[in-house]
Amino acid sequence: MAAVDAQFDTIRHVNCEILILAEGKQRCPACETHRKALHAMVSRQKAATSTSTSRVSADSHVNYRFLSPSEKDIRLQNLHDLQRQTKLKLDWMDKKISRTIEMEGIEVDDIALTVT
Repeated sequence: MAAVDAQFDTIRHVNCEILILAEGKQRCPACETHRKALHAMVSRQKAATSTSTSRVSADSHVNYRFLSPSEKDIRLQNLHDLQRQTKLKLDWMDKKISRTIEMEGIEVDDIALTVT
């Protein structure tokens, strides 16, 4: 019923009459009529293919007992990668804060901190 037109980055009906467009129109009558249905169909296809990856993503809430051994391995690897990325980001931010304090920080006397 539908085909993805990569050249124009759009969805076309199988009976698309792209060569017979009226002036000022970007879609043929068939594509215009079935536009919502075509988008819904493509959206459903994308959702169906992404559900398998969401089961093994690092932020998944699927219990381990419902995962196959290979899915568990992938999920563990994803969790490990996320942990490593988080640690690297934390180290980078810590260094950046330390450099900023060294370059732009000012010393504050202990006396100035007391409230009168």
